[in-house]
Amino acid sequence: NVSVFKILDNKSLEPGQEAHWTWNNANYGKSFFLEVLPLDVGSTATGFTHTTELEITRQWRKLITQQKKSSGDIGATGSTELEIHYVVKNVGKITAKYDVHLVQVG
Repeated sequence: NVSVFKILDNKSLEPGQEAHWTWNNANYGKSFFLEVLPLDVGSTATGFTHTTELEITRQWRKLITQQKKSSGDIGATGSTELEIHYVVKNVGKITAKYDVHLVQVG
């Protein structure tokens, strides 16, 4: 089973700049792959000859577990949330626009 989600749309980074993003409530027990997709930044005013370079420099998971006291005398309840964190970096020489897609497998 493979699913693809566009999780960021039309973001922008200056050369050398990084941005940290999070995708909340990821499905537990699945494998994930992130892909940054450069968008064309050309125009009739600036021209269409350019090179856009972006990379995902870091990617990690964060599992948050919270225990909640029950209202009765017995036991406790809990909740969990799985987050996917990642950093996008503009490694090119011009302002870059981009989307990010997340591929989920499993």
